[in-house]
Amino acid sequence: MSLKTFSRKLAVFSDADCPYCQRLEKQELSNITDVTIYTFLYPLSQLYPDAANKSKYIWCDADRAKAWQNWMVYSLLPAKSGSCDTPIAKNIELANKLGVTSTPTLFFADGKRMLGAQPYKDIERAMGAAPAYSQASTTAAELPDDPLVSGASASPRAAKAKGKKKK
Repeated sequence: MSLKTFSRKLAVFSDADCPYCQRLEKQELSNITDVTIYTFLYPLSQLYPDAANKSKYIWCDADRAKAWQNWMVYSLLPAKSGSCDTPIAKNIELANKLGVTSTPTLFFADGKRMLGAQPYKDIERAMGAAPAYSQASTTAAELPDDPLVSGASASPRAAKAKGKKKK
């Protein structure tokens, strides 16, 4: 499977039921283009008991990126059950290794992190300050070469057409 990716990359640890993660998706990330966003499903089950199940439904969907957007923006879960192997345990292990304790947590190409649903202009500024994706940074080295196989769902975001608002 060929996945179009952009030179700007952003990794996000996100919980399916986290209201701040939903706000990040709806109001902030939707305004950022020319970026590949690697979403690591990271259910915080102690806060959101059904988050792990929802994460499984999303991961097991044929189009994970679309299933994620449909849930986070429109509150529509995939119709199929979450009966497939998921990388959620690996995502939790990676999050622990990186010191992630809350969602959303964003990582930039230079290894810097940002916590919470920050304004998109701040996210853009942080991406602009980070050098191009490099395996040299500690966090970048942790990111998968093939995110659809190794635990993250990639969502390339192309430039918006002028005059049209993205849904």
